[in-house]
Amino acid sequence: MNLKKTIAYAMFFVAILSIVYILLGSFAKAADTNTVSSTVIDKSVGTASAPGVNINQNDSCGTANSIAIQSQILGIAKGKAIIDLNCERIKLARVLGQSGLRVASVSVLCGDPSGRVFDAMWRAGTTCPFGSLSDQGLIGEEAKAMWMENPTMIPEGSHFRKMIETANILKAKKKKEDEKAKEKELKEKELKEKARKQKIKKENRDETTLTKKGSLLLSIATILLIL
Repeated sequence: MNLKKTIAYAMFFVAILSIVYILLGSFAKAADTNTVSSTVIDKSVGTASAPGVNINQNDSCGTANSIAIQSQILGIAKGKAIIDLNCERIKLARVLGQSGLRVASVSVLCGDPSGRVFDAMWRAGTTCPFGSLSDQGLIGEEAKAMWMENPTMIPEGSHFRKMIETANILKAKKKKEDEKAKEKELKEKELKEKARKQKIKKENRDETTLTKKGSLLLSIATILLIL
């Protein structure tokens, strides 16, 4: 009986090993026969070139600027002309000066946002010309006075603009304090005048009361004498 069981277990074990062997052989065969096919397409991207910006005028304040960036999949190129505003300002001032418009020429230079020309003119005692809707062509002390009153019209980069604005703030503060002190003094005077008038009114009232009392006593005395 035990022998039969042993033989049955042995046959079952052999069958299991056979099945495993067959499966592993099938997988190995499938791996050996499976091939992967791929196609590689070689397609290069064109190179990005910086564009050329031509400025043919000799009397020009423009400069060319271009740039290009290239990667494996993308290329970018850009170009533009840059205008030098300071160069234009100098050329305009030169043309106005050659035309005999000296004040206008200096005014153009004084309009430099950096404030360098304005500060240099101020230090030299030759203030930049002043012009507004109501006042045009002011120079010298008249221009200086108007710049002091209108510091916001001075170029932003000017050191004197900051100094004038600070001085105006202090001046306005002092003026406000003076007005408050004057108002306080005026109120004190009004209070004193009111007190003085009340005192005079009281004295007059007391005097009137005494006069009435005196008249009444005199009337009583006269009546007594008559009786």
